[in-house]
Amino acid sequence: MIERPGSPRGRVAAWALALLLVASCGQFDTRDPEPPSDEPIIPFDPPTTEEKVLGNVERAIEGRGPSNYNRSLSSEFSYEPPITDAELLAQFPASWRQNDETGLWSQILKDTRDRNITVVWTWGAQREIQLVEGSDDRRYYDDLEYTCAFGLNGQTKIYAGQVDLYLVETTGGFQIYKWVDIEGDGNNQSLGWLRLERAITFPAGGGGLTRP
Repeated sequence: MIERPGSPRGRVAAWALALLLVASCGQFDTRDPEPPSDEPIIPFDPPTTEEKVLGNVERAIEGRGPSNYNRSLSSEFSYEPPITDAELLAQFPASWRQNDETGLWSQILKDTRDRNITVVWTWGAQREIQLVEGSDDRRYYDDLEYTCAFGLNGQTKIYAGQVDLYLVETTGGFQIYKWVDIEGDGNNQSLGWLRLERAITFPAGGGGLTRP
């Protein structure tokens, strides 16, 4: 039997169809990925410039939410430890790719949230960008200084050094595709040690955490 549009059954069918259409609206829309429920929501600046990538990384690490850091990495991401650190080189994995990096920071930043560890990240003020030879969409920060400091109950653990930070321009903006650590800053280990040990180990004593 065919229901007339004005009949009670016809009106119910029309409403059911309308609700179905509303519920499905936007089902296939492209949306920014949402962080896990236990992770803080941190603003993400569309990475239309290299500087915005640095800002996103800093806010993500300090905010203890790895999702935006992970978004800043290209699928071809790789990490290279400093060649001057023989002890680190002897123990470091032969390959460190995107999955290793995202897994490491997801674990470390979850630990900072669980233990209420504070984090301060600082990029150096001297920021020299050079084009990768033979490429129009790839460039790198040459000898960019960084400091990553963790604080807990008056103790601090600082990783610091320099990095050649390589970025590629994609349709969605700039992303980091290679991190080449140069060395620690003379007083502190490079972040290669955090990647190797996969844990924040605080030294005995030490003062409170302040921004360098």
